[in-house]
Amino acid sequence: MKKTISINLGSIAFTIDNDAYIALENYLEDIKSRLSPYENGEIIEDVESRIAEIFRKALFNNMQVVTLEIVLRTIAIIGPASSFGGRQTTYNYKGKLSRSSRNSILGGVCSGIGEFFGIDPMVVRLVTLLLMVGGLSIFVYIILWIVLPKSNIY
Repeated sequence: MKKTISINLGSIAFTIDNDAYIALENYLEDIKSRLSPYENGEIIEDVESRIAEIFRKALFNNMQVVTLEIVLRTIAIIGPASSFGGRQTTYNYKGKLSRSSRNSILGGVCSGIGEFFGIDPMVVRLVTLLLMVGGLSIFVYIILWIVLPKSNIY
C-alpha cells in the first residue's frame, strides 16, 4: 500500500504517489536553487506546465496515479536540474560597447568587452592584467572607464 497525494501542477490536478512526489519536489527545488530571484517565478511556471503536459500524456485516464517511473521519465525529457541557471551567461550583443553592470569587479570595462565579443570576462581580465605589466593597459582601462557608458542591464 502506497500513500498518494493530490497536487496541482500547471493548473491541472494530479494524484501522485509519495515516492514520485518526493522526487518531483526535489527536482523542482534543485531548479529553483539554481535560478536568480528574477528568473525563478516564470521559469518554474513554464517547467511545471511542461511537466503537467508530459504527465497528462502518460496517463490514460484521470484515475491513474503518477508513479516514480513517470516522474523519472519526465525528468529525463526535460533535462537535469543542472542545465538550469548556474553560470549560463546570456550576452547582450547589440553592436554597442558599454561597461557591464552585471559582472563588474572594478568599473565593468573588462566584463563589458567580454559581453560585447561573447567571451568570458575573466579571459579579458587576465589579458588586461598581463598587458598592465607594460604599463599601457592601465591608461587605456581608465580612458575606457570614463568614455564607455554604463549598461543598464542587470
